[in-house]
Amino acid sequence: MDIAQQVPQHPRVRDVLGDQCQRLFFEYLESFDDNEKKIMIDELCQPQRSTVLINYRHLSNFNDRLARVIQDEYYRLLPALSRGLKQFFREHLPKIEMEAEKLERFKRTVLNDKELYVAFSDVQMRYKLRNLNTSKMGMLIRITGQVIRTYPVHPELVSATFICSDCQMVCPDVEQQFRFTQPLMCRNPVCNNRVHFALDLTRSRFVDFQKVRIQESQSELPHGNIPRCLDIIMRNECVEQAKPGDRCDFIGTLIVLPDVSQLSMPGVRAESAQRTQGSDDKGYNAEGVRGLKALGVRDLTYHLAFLACHITPAEQTNIETLLNSDSKKKRIETMMTDKNLFANLRTSLFPTIYGNDEIKSGTRSSVPSLVTSYTFNDIRDYITYTKAAVQPKLTSSAKEHIITLYKQLRLRETSSSITGRISSSSTPITVRQLESLIRLSEAIAKMYCQEDIDIKHVQEAYRLLSKAIIHVDQPDIDLNEYNRSTTITDENIEIEQEPIITTKEEMKISVDEYKRLTNMMVYQLRKMDEEQETESQTSSSTTIIMPGVKRRELINWVLEQLADEINSLDELARKKATLDKIIDRLVHVDEILIQLDKRTISQFGVTTETKDSTNVEQQEDEDNEDPEGNNLYLIVHPNYVAEDQ
Repeated sequence: MDIAQQVPQHPRVRDVLGDQCQRLFFEYLESFDDNEKKIMIDELCQPQRSTVLINYRHLSNFNDRLARVIQDEYYRLLPALSRGLKQFFREHLPKIEMEAEKLERFKRTVLNDKELYVAFSDVQMRYKLRNLNTSKMGMLIRITGQVIRTYPVHPELVSATFICSDCQMVCPDVEQQFRFTQPLMCRNPVCNNRVHFALDLTRSRFVDFQKVRIQESQSELPHGNIPRCLDIIMRNECVEQAKPGDRCDFIGTLIVLPDVSQLSMPGVRAESAQRTQGSDDKGYNAEGVRGLKALGVRDLTYHLAFLACHITPAEQTNIETLLNSDSKKKRIETMMTDKNLFANLRTSLFPTIYGNDEIKSGTRSSVPSLVTSYTFNDIRDYITYTKAAVQPKLTSSAKEHIITLYKQLRLRETSSSITGRISSSSTPITVRQLESLIRLSEAIAKMYCQEDIDIKHVQEAYRLLSKAIIHVDQPDIDLNEYNRSTTITDENIEIEQEPIITTKEEMKISVDEYKRLTNMMVYQLRKMDEEQETESQTSSSTTIIMPGVKRRELINWVLEQLADEINSLDELARKKATLDKIIDRLVHVDEILIQLDKRTISQFGVTTETKDSTNVEQQEDEDNEDPEGNNLYLIVHPNYVAEDQ
């Protein structure tokens, strides 16, 4: 027994207007003939269907007053219309002449398990995105826009059932308004729980939910203004009906959503606290809320969104209409026989832009007025005709040519390792570029109304695609850009400048090779550092181990790794000089390596006191005989992250 039902409840406020519209909508559904009723039943029997589409103009012809009320109070009347729809099926289902098995399945799977919804089509009241404001909220309207982004479909909780964690009382049908909402309090009159509830997934109701973002079309954009955007919320059958780039009509209502993320910003947490300090036995303790600076003081912002119930493509001229018009048909035939169609289309679309033919060839039309060869309407009608009437197929020769050209694109990207230069494009050459090449070839064949995609179409598509891929050449690294500062007298200026000039061209290295050698040295230095750290932890000796690796030892190790690439003593000397220059650049320019000199060594605790006089003198002799710094130690900068090889 439900305890909550035994307690007197406050009478619910009845929506008189909603009850009247429910009754009138029920009468409207009764006017349907048997065939229309059977069609509705067949559609709702499908697992993914739960919405009945009503033609608004047909409803207006039946009862104009009901249609106007629905248009003005659409969002408010949605629950009443859904109740009227279910009432209609419950009362008229036995009267419909259909198979008993189908009627029983409809009653079991639809009336008992599904929540039915009502959507409208053919709504004439249309508004521009720029004219939407709060006065249009809740009304049934139509808007048009270009889809610029779609979000993934995910389930949305619309009606939740909760279980009280204290007394296990069931709290059904808690409406969710675009955010997770728990019951205000438990239904059990002897339970004062207001916080601890558990969601019952099996008895809660979910629907498909998707959000898309649209932008006002170019024709509606005032001169000099930035296009405005709006979020569209779609549920049930409306999901996955719009793709980026589509121009669609959305029928539904404008709603306002609170920006609840403002309430969960990091900062002071809202907590319960006593207003009066100290203990009070007289019951005057009052609990308040601290942390209002992080919650209530901030202004709660809102944003407008559009709840769509029906989506259709924007107004488009179909092929039958084009062919029925003699003037349009003649104009299409003229364009089909135009030998310079490609060039004329470019000139017509962009009459005020000189040059840049490749960019204009690959750009979609968005110009509202054209003044040359063809008008905007001519081009739009021609595109509509070719998209519907022409479906070209790839020939065998065109397929082979596409494979050859795609290989050329791939080889052009990988040829840097052979030439010694690296050439990176703004768009990596992947299978997507292969698909773009095929689509461009098909579009060019359609433009000429050709049934077969030939080699000439593929070649033109390849030319456009090659122009669209921007290549950025990265020059070789000049290792002579940095030279270690040495003490130079007036006597040896000419002597030391001469080899710098002669070897400058030889001290250039490609970016790939520079990165490869850098990663090798970084790997070895970090490996040696880990080994030294492990040795110091396991050793009981008090001797302090110097961090890093000597410069000459690192160079010798790299030369050993490159032994297969060195074929002569001269090449060995050049490679050694190159590694020496690379280390200088890594230390002083890129700051990837750190070089430890005498002043830095003392910071690690290695002082002359830990060594005898003989070792100290020997160390000083090595330093004096090492002007190149080969005995100095190198370590990797702790903040450097090596690139993936």
